[in-house]
Amino acid sequence: MKSRFLIFALLALCCVLGGCIYDDEPECCPSEKVAVEIRIAPENPNHVTRSTDENTIRDLNFHLCDKTGSVVLHRYQAAATLRFECLPGDYTLYVVANAHTDMGNMPAEIPETYTVPTPSENDDLVMTAMQPITIPAEAGTVLLPALQVRRAVARVDYDITVDESVSDIEIRSVQAMNLPTHYRPFVEGFRPSDFLDCELVAAAEDGSSVQGSFYMLPCCQGVRSSITSPEEKNPDNAPDDAACLHIRAVRGGKVLDYYVYLGENDTSDFNVRPNTVHTLHIRILGDNDLRLRQYAVEVAMTTRSTPQDGFMSEGLDGALDVRLSGHYEDMQVRGILSLDEGDATCCMFDGKHPGVPLQYDLSSGALECTAVYFPETFTRDNAQLQFTLTVYDKYGEVGRYAFEYAFAYVLQVYRVWHNGPRSVFGRIGSEDALGIVEYETLTAIYDAVYCTAEGCTLVAEPNDGYAVDCWCGHPEHQGELSYEPTFHYDPARMQQTDTVYLFFTPAAPGMETTFAMDRTELSAYDRAILDFTVAQPGYDGTYTVKIEGLPTFFRERYMDQRPVTEFTLPGNGSYWLRVRPEAVGENPFVVTVTDENGNSRSFRSSLLGIKTVSYFSLTVGKAPGTGLDIVVECTDPVLSDLTLTIRTNIRITGRTGATVTRTCETAVTLEAGTMKGRETHVLDLSAGDTFSILDSEMIFTRTTSDNGMVEYRNSN
Repeated sequence: MKSRFLIFALLALCCVLGGCIYDDEPECCPSEKVAVEIRIAPENPNHVTRSTDENTIRDLNFHLCDKTGSVVLHRYQAAATLRFECLPGDYTLYVVANAHTDMGNMPAEIPETYTVPTPSENDDLVMTAMQPITIPAEAGTVLLPALQVRRAVARVDYDITVDESVSDIEIRSVQAMNLPTHYRPFVEGFRPSDFLDCELVAAAEDGSSVQGSFYMLPCCQGVRSSITSPEEKNPDNAPDDAACLHIRAVRGGKVLDYYVYLGENDTSDFNVRPNTVHTLHIRILGDNDLRLRQYAVEVAMTTRSTPQDGFMSEGLDGALDVRLSGHYEDMQVRGILSLDEGDATCCMFDGKHPGVPLQYDLSSGALECTAVYFPETFTRDNAQLQFTLTVYDKYGEVGRYAFEYAFAYVLQVYRVWHNGPRSVFGRIGSEDALGIVEYETLTAIYDAVYCTAEGCTLVAEPNDGYAVDCWCGHPEHQGELSYEPTFHYDPARMQQTDTVYLFFTPAAPGMETTFAMDRTELSAYDRAILDFTVAQPGYDGTYTVKIEGLPTFFRERYMDQRPVTEFTLPGNGSYWLRVRPEAVGENPFVVTVTDENGNSRSFRSSLLGIKTVSYFSLTVGKAPGTGLDIVVECTDPVLSDLTLTIRTNIRITGRTGATVTRTCETAVTLEAGTMKGRETHVLDLSAGDTFSILDSEMIFTRTTSDNGMVEYRNSN
């Protein structure tokens, strides 16, 4: 039997915990504590299979132990950042991810007794880490190195087929056997004592193949150096509790039981370690021949800078590292690196731009590739970088390793600070920011706003009874930037400052606004009527109305006129607006009414834009003289000028009877708001020539309207 065996070292997820509780202090340490911070972002691993997300971290148990093994710090949480104060000294970090329970202040004996249970079908994968650390006595905040957690399970993927030369062999089932029921990740050299067998997995109806995958706890049963060939790696020579695949097959009247043992080679090794992927391609060649080949692929990406909230504020400077181990020499292993997203001119791998996929020979067993990405500015077109290393051998694709990075500028918007208001009077939102993440400390509440070089517009959302006072560049209500509810952040203009302070003020208590719309789902040719009322007892002044959002608004109920974004109302009363959608899907908007005293009220809503289809027809006939009369018509008016290319094939017959075929192209334009376009194409014919029209076709310069709400189709 012939087979291939692959072990892939999974990319370890990084996680960070937050908070601390001091129970004890290490001996012989200074009495002054230092501030410590850990900020780590997870790497982007390559494989996600079945219904289990191999990258999910839902909860974390964090333990910091001193030299005696005593716990000086413990947290159970899902936070991504840990900030704490601690005495300088040497410690050991223990991390357990996805335990789904608070493990408490772990005593000294728990590292030896903590047990990972058998994984179920859709369980979150348990991950662990143990790392000695040294906290120096430094001024300021001590940044600890990244802590990576490793999955406490291995994954086994199998693909079993029958060779065509022995097609009379029929596979019936496959069963995983001798899988450990428990695992102690913090015990070096741990060997399980209890095992189980999985349920049978039925083969294909024709018995030619069976495929599947499963997770298992590590099972390290050592090495049998006396085994020197794959044929000897069988039940007679294997350790009693070695993990294996039991393949049941039949050939005529014979029952065939194949036992394929897992391990790090195809002969003497019976070790299945955590955080690995075992891929078995097994081909049955006969009654008693089952051969395996194996090698391991490990791909890792390291970077100098660390993302915050999933964004990097500076370019990428890192290294892509590939390591092979095992029997790979004769497998013709190679890698192809492709740029999936990003600006190739700003990206280099070992000094080469990935304008076309880069190929690497991995037959030496190693690849160290520098990776840099430094756009001049982070724009919407280049702020996302994604590249993939695809590993192949002579049998085909082995695995895909995808890496993705997001780049942005960051603005901090403080809504509560130590010398500012003590309560939260509102929040901020943005339609075009890449992300907004709220942070809360003991002295402040602020939002980290991420955007590209094009900037983003922030919208202050006051709580009931409050209005926007001012956006300022200084916490003492100085350096006014805007008195409007909106503020546009321009990274280029604000290079010298990345912090803004938002002030709210009590609004007029008697001012009220109400609104209603007659429709909320519209096509590009429909209009909704928005009725709204402004009321403020005792007020006889005017109001300013400001409209922001995706739809287009008109003042009059029935007559088309120019769109409006800001206008004045004479005073209290009821008014209306016509609303037109400008995109498929949600069209959000906000209407803000402000009196002469600066008091404001806002209401928000949204329209649902629905895509429609306009059908185009083409008529081509003979014009007077020697020309073509071309008419294009559509079922609905075009929203903006649209030019089509009309390609007509004609046959020209000369005075001698000879014929020739010619293709004529004509541009026909339909002006905005029209349903018809017409052009004449004059033919260059010789005297006495005649012509006939063979066929014609329309070529659209675009297949939808500019806003994407109307699709253009050929009705012919």
